[in-house]
Amino acid sequence: MRITDYLDKQIVLSRTIDRLAYSRDASIYRLLPEIVVRPKDENDIINLCEYANNANKSITFRASGTSLSGQTVTDAIVAEIAYDWQKIEVKNSGKSIKMEPGVIGEHVNQKLRKYQRRIGPDPASMKAARIGGIVANNASGMTTGKPCNSYNTLKNIRFILSNGNIYDTSNKIDFSKFVKKEKELSDGLAAIKNSIVKNEVFRNKILDKYRLKNTVGYALNSFLDYEHPLDIFAHLLVGSEGTLAFMSNIELETVIDPQFKSTGLILFPTIKDACNAINAIKNTGVNALELMDYASLKTAKYIDDAPYDVDSLPKDSAALLCEFQEDNEILFDDLEKSIISVIQESKGLLIGNFEKEDSKKLKLWKIRKSLFTTIGSLRKPGTSVITEDICFDIENLGEAIADLHRIFTKWEYQDAVVFGHAKDGNLHFVASIDLESKEGIARYKGMLDDITKMTIDKFNGSLKAEHGTGRNMAPFVEKEWGSDLYKIMWKIKNLADPNFILNPGVILNKNKNIHVNNLKPMPIVNSKIDLCVECGFCEPVCPSRGFTFTPRQRISVSREAEMINSQRHSISKKLKSDYNFNTELTCAVDGMCETVCPVNINTGEFVKELRSNHNGIVGKIFAIWISSHFRLTTKFIKFVIRTLSLQTRLLKLKLTNN
Repeated sequence: MRITDYLDKQIVLSRTIDRLAYSRDASIYRLLPEIVVRPKDENDIINLCEYANNANKSITFRASGTSLSGQTVTDAIVAEIAYDWQKIEVKNSGKSIKMEPGVIGEHVNQKLRKYQRRIGPDPASMKAARIGGIVANNASGMTTGKPCNSYNTLKNIRFILSNGNIYDTSNKIDFSKFVKKEKELSDGLAAIKNSIVKNEVFRNKILDKYRLKNTVGYALNSFLDYEHPLDIFAHLLVGSEGTLAFMSNIELETVIDPQFKSTGLILFPTIKDACNAINAIKNTGVNALELMDYASLKTAKYIDDAPYDVDSLPKDSAALLCEFQEDNEILFDDLEKSIISVIQESKGLLIGNFEKEDSKKLKLWKIRKSLFTTIGSLRKPGTSVITEDICFDIENLGEAIADLHRIFTKWEYQDAVVFGHAKDGNLHFVASIDLESKEGIARYKGMLDDITKMTIDKFNGSLKAEHGTGRNMAPFVEKEWGSDLYKIMWKIKNLADPNFILNPGVILNKNKNIHVNNLKPMPIVNSKIDLCVECGFCEPVCPSRGFTFTPRQRISVSREAEMINSQRHSISKKLKSDYNFNTELTCAVDGMCETVCPVNINTGEFVKELRSNHNGIVGKIFAIWISSHFRLTTKFIKFVIRTLSLQTRLLKLKLTNN
């Protein structure tokens, strides 16, 4: 039985180099897939599911691969949905929007801009992340609290079950159809709802866990929020990370995107003082409120024209970056007066003024948004970067951060910085880690164990607020939810995907060490690319995306090649040839990747060096000739591109696609 018996061979990528390119994502995990496919439509998904069921294979859907918890790597089938699935339909004058899962989040907001609206979720990866991943992870962001996340703004969803059946909540007929055709699933969901509603302990536990942002496990709140099994299942899909069904079309209600913004940075003597002021500042109506600890503030010394003198910062000081967003600038006067009185009462100091000019606002936001960049660029080559995500009640935030700092000291993470979405009690921390040695892995495991105990046992917080569960938190889902509700999650998985063909091992996993298995090596290759964190932010701007490789893939495969060399294995002629074509020959070397890279990597410079190393005397003579006949060379290249483009259209293939 071959996959090409079910799918067109043109969408099946089976070369070793393609498998290596998709063995990594933005997380710290690596798994080598058996095969990569690029389904173009629902029929391809249905056929792929049929193959997986018959061949006892599993499928991991991958949009941009920007998720941080290991959701999009597998040793089975990767189904990439990045280059088709691009339809967008604005509904009701921008009040809602229908999207296929391959659309980039920022492109959706560009469509909505003329209506002064946007989608609710606003993750930091918005310019690279795609709708499928945003909804599958229930992503939120800096201005998105619980009311505006994917779960709470979901209007309709069209999905394909693992058995190949399609349902659409915008089609009222599908509600009765779902109950009849999916009787076991429908009855099972109804029974789970009944058991939860009748059990006060279950009800209270679910309500308690969702008092905070929480993306650990399946969305059990759907059993309390909805009545019909199809509505329940539709909302279980949000945050399900491709483990229950494939979402082929998603309609989200949009939110207002105010035209005017006013941003201010408030300094506090200690992190405790900053945390104590959060509720009062939140109540003034701020739309964004970002917390930064002392280590975060010190990173401003690496930023040009920082808004404060880093060397004069009081030790252990902290800051809150706040922003008002309104449709009428006149409203800012009263809002700023109200917050200034709060600042004076809470030991705070406003740095400068509230800024309304874009350049000045960007300067303030740059401190917060460059934290990942700074830690990533300062780390030792060969190490990885982690970005963790936990959530607490605001009144516990100061103590929780103090505990985090103690844990960092205990496990020797001296470069860790803590920041987060203060309005929601949602903390992130970034640190460089060594995953190349047993000692480094043991330190990482020990740190995670301590953070888990602190978050759950001491503060009853959330282990993940917006980064999803993935492989990273799968061993801790039972600790977060308790054994009984954890068993219910397994029931949901068994009902929806009885053959476990959809991303098994993600969210639910009986291996309690899965979070430290299949860790991604980061071998030293070349100083021009060694700091790459494989986030994928470069991919949407790369001219060769979808044709050969993206910058991230060029770097990933170069690391894979280095790993093969270091193990003294020979690289096959075929792999060398494919590497040369995909990595060297087809890179535009235009440097566009550097413009969006959080650690300022220009993959083109690396490729130029590869080309230079491979150029013999003939190549150098040829290069000199090109430089002397550049106009003629340009005309020839244009002719080649037109010819390729014509062939592409005739073959009905897409050379490049957003």
